[in-house]
Amino acid sequence: MLAVSAGALIAATGTGDTLTPFAAEHLPFMRPDYSTMTTPALVVAGGRDRSQLSTRGPEWFTDAYHLSPSPKSLLTIAEGAGRPM
Repeated sequence: MLAVSAGALIAATGTGDTLTPFAAEHLPFMRPDYSTMTTPALVVAGGRDRSQLSTRGPEWFTDAYHLSPSPKSLLTIAEGAGRPM
């Protein structure tokens, strides 16, 4: 069996505690738990990212970095912004 030795998370969703009412109702699975993410990872986020699924701003996309215990790095593209949904 092959084991994952490192990962890259690009525009990963944040935790579900700040979902918009629409997202909470229609996307209940959007509640990632990063507390068990132990594989080293690179988390990539845009400094201007916004999501219509969260009431938070660009920092929502950095939850994987801030909430996981694994060795990780954060790359923020300062002017980066995803397409609005």
